[in-house]
Amino acid sequence: FPGAAEPALRGVSFAVPAGTALAVVGASGAGKTTLGRLLLRDMDPDSGRILLQGSDLADLSLTGLRRATARVAQDVVLLSGTVRENIALAAGPPGPENDARVAAAVRRARVDDVAGQLDAGLDSAVGEGGRLLSGGQRQRVALARALAADARLLLLDEATSALDAENEALITEFLRTGRGERTMVVIAHRLSTVAHADLVLVLDRGRVAEFGPPGELARRGGHWARLVEAQRAGTAGVR
Repeated sequence: FPGAAEPALRGVSFAVPAGTALAVVGASGAGKTTLGRLLLRDMDPDSGRILLQGSDLADLSLTGLRRATARVAQDVVLLSGTVRENIALAAGPPGPENDARVAAAVRRARVDDVAGQLDAGLDSAVGEGGRLLSGGQRQRVALARALAADARLLLLDEATSALDAENEALITEFLRTGRGERTMVVIAHRLSTVAHADLVLVLDRGRVAEFGPPGELARRGGHWARLVEAQRAGTAGVR
C-alpha cells in the first residue's frame, strides 16, 4: 500500500479445491482483508497470479468475475426497496428459474424468520441502506442475496464479527452443510464459527503461517491451536 514500509502480503501461495470452505484467520493486520480484496479483484497483486478454475483473474472481465463471485461483508449496505427486491436483484430478471432461486435463498438464509417479524413480510421496506432492519437482519438478507446470485465463489468477509448467537449459528450451519455447492472463503473473527471449515489459512504479518484442515492444525499445536486457545480464554486480538 502507498506509504507502507513493506508489502501487506509476501510469498502467499495456496490452493483451494472447488466446493471447499476455507477459513482465513490471523491477528489484526495479518493481511486477511487484503487477501479478500485480491480474491474479488478489488485490487490487483503487484506480482504473482490468482487463478479461478485455472484462469488468471487479470484475464477475466470484471463483469464475468462479478457474476462468478459474491460477498457478504461485515458492514452490510442494502438498497432502498423491499427485502424481496434486495434478494431478487442478484438472481436476474423475474422468471420461474430465478424466482425459485430467490425462494431457496430465502429459506437457506432463514430470511423467512426475518420476514415474520416485519409488517409486510418479504415486501417490507428496508429503508435507505437497510436502516429499518437490525444488523442481524441485514446480514441474513445479504447472505440470501449472495446465495440467489448462485456464485461459484462466496466470500464472507468478517460477516460473523457482529452477529448475535442465533445468526452465528446460522453461518456455522451453512458452512457445515454447504460443502460442494460452491467454494467459500470465510475471513473469520470468531474462530468457533469456522470450526466446520474444510481448510484453515493462518496469516501472520502477511505470510502463510499454517495451512491445512483445522483438526490437523490443532494437533500440531502451532499458530491455529494458540489462536483457538487464546480466544477461548478471551485474550486473543483476532480480527
